[in-house]
Amino acid sequence: MLIFKGHGRGGLAELRFISNTHLLARYVHDGFCVFDVPAQTVRYDNRMEFVVAATPLPDERIAFATFSRTISYVAWSEPKPRVNVLSSGITSNSDICWYPPGNALLTGMGTRQAMAYDGTTWEERSDLAHLLHLDNLREAYANCIHISESGRWAIVYGFPWQQPLRVFDLNQPQVGKQVPLSIRHPDRFVFSPDDRFALVWSAFKLYLIDLEERKFVRDFQACTRKVRAACFTPDSRAILQVSDDRMVRMFDRQTGEIIREYTWDIGKLRAVAVSPDGSIAAAGASAATGKIVVWDLE
Repeated sequence: MLIFKGHGRGGLAELRFISNTHLLARYVHDGFCVFDVPAQTVRYDNRMEFVVAATPLPDERIAFATFSRTISYVAWSEPKPRVNVLSSGITSNSDICWYPPGNALLTGMGTRQAMAYDGTTWEERSDLAHLLHLDNLREAYANCIHISESGRWAIVYGFPWQQPLRVFDLNQPQVGKQVPLSIRHPDRFVFSPDDRFALVWSAFKLYLIDLEERKFVRDFQACTRKVRAACFTPDSRAILQVSDDRMVRMFDRQTGEIIREYTWDIGKLRAVAVSPDGSIAAAGASAATGKIVVWDLE
């Protein structure tokens, strides 16, 4: 087990493994950094305030959005990384995602400021508007869109929050089917590596959605505190969840039963991630400690 001391005020907002050896940590108020896990060092440290989203790109780059309404990217592994600003004036709370089928960065999805950038030239792309807005169903309430890493699936939600989620197969974007699941203020979504399932959490519950069937499968209720984050293992067979009760729980995706529980003395947990090869996991704490724990899963 390793414990890293983070730099962020406000604690962890998100953890993502860029590779089996490098971990991306985004903080609530103080930017993000990349940890070299085997070397137990910080490989790259970005102290820009209020980074609201960050996502890994090919060729060891990271794209990120700030509350000051800018979209930028940085080649974090270079000797002297330089931040490149792509645009400003976007909606400040917009997510960003990498879209592999189009080699493009999508930003501000579902908003009037939605844009797409070519991942090689960084010029604006106009041919992906159907992904940014899902125009054929935009009048319904599509002001928040999450797209899977494969580029096949999109989950759409928005105001009014209690309306059912919608799942789109982007190979057939005209077919958007509602999932019979009403969630007030969903916190976040993650897609399974096998591209079959998605997780969404809100308040005290974690929900599993079958994307192929466009249906709600089950919820996971093992704690009485707020669920903060969740992720799949690389084989998509297990789910890790963290909450305000300071525990990491591993569930069997198929049965919903708890496989294992971990208790780390680092405070209330806010983020969790598993490496691409499934060998290690990481969990991050709140502002009280700002610590990140990394441990062997195997």
